[in-house]
Amino acid sequence: MNSARVVLSQHRQKLLSNLHEKALLKTRDQQLEKRYKIKIRRENLNYLQVEVSLKGEKIDEIIKQVAVAKSQYESDLSKVVHVREKWCAIQNELHTKSEVLNEVRGANEEHLEYLCELWQRKKQLRKENSELEKECRLIDNKPLLRKYDRVVEEIEQINNCKKKFEEL
Repeated sequence: MNSARVVLSQHRQKLLSNLHEKALLKTRDQQLEKRYKIKIRRENLNYLQVEVSLKGEKIDEIIKQVAVAKSQYESDLSKVVHVREKWCAIQNELHTKSEVLNEVRGANEEHLEYLCELWQRKKQLRKENSELEKECRLIDNKPLLRKYDRVVEEIEQINNCKKKFEEL
């Protein structure tokens, strides 16, 4: 019996020490709960998990939208570069064409001046012709005038040939 009492007292002592430790742990747990104010229940935890997953999905959608916007930006940027290059090429082409146009206008003005001079010379020759016709009355003979023109041209050619020959 003594041994049973000893065993019983040892078990009681362990039980009391365990109860005492349990009480200490319980008070520490309560202090920690008060300190950090942790009162999360399973429902709150599930709610928070659902909210976190929704936020994660929204973040994924935003990341996809950002990727699409980035690719659109890069596409637009390449288009802008292409348009700028074409614009520069067109500007250069316009510049060269405006220079050509200015040259053509200058040549046109020279030709117009030349034509005006020819027209005035023609007018003057007609006047002289009419005066000579009045004076000489020989101008009515058209074949003779044509022959005279040919002879004058041949004389000019002969004179040109002489000059070339003398230069040599």
